Amino acid sequence: MEYSQIFFRYLSENDVAKVLLSMERVIEIVEKVYKEHGNGDYIMPAKSFLPIYALDESMKTSACIMSGYLKSYSMTGIKWIGENFTNYKKLRIPNISSTVLLNDANNFVLKGIIQSNWITAARTGAASAVGIRLVGHA
Repeated sequence: MEYSQIFFRYLSENDVAKVLLSMERVIEIVEKVYKEHGNGDYIMPAKSFLPIYALDESMKTSACIMSGYLKSYSMTGIKWIGENFTNYKKLRIPNISSTVLLNDANNFVLKGIIQSNWITAARTGAASAVGIRLVGHA
C-alpha cells in the first residue's frame, strides 16, 4: 500500500450532527456493544487519567483516555476526553470536549478523527436507557 492510498475522514461536531442519528438507533448500537462486552468479544483496558491541575491549579483541567477493540467491527479506537468546568463561563465553549480516533484493527491504518461531544452525550443517555430496559423492570 502506498501512503497516497491511506485516507481517513475528519468529522467535526457539525458533521456528526448532520448524520441525524436517532436516539433509538444509538440505543440499539449501545445495546449491541454491551452484548459483545458480555460475550467477551472486546478488549478494553483501564482508563488512563491525566490530572493536569495537579501541576498547575490555575488550569483546572483534567483528561482521560479510553481505548478499546470490538471484534465485530474490526476497529480499534480511543476517546480522548477532557474537562474544565470554567470553560463555558469564561470562554463560552463546552466544559467537556472529546475526540475519537478510529483505526482498522487489521493494519492499524487511521480511519477517522471525530469530534465526539454529541456522541459522548448520546452514548451516556443510551447507556441509561439500555440499563433500564434490561434490568429496570419491576
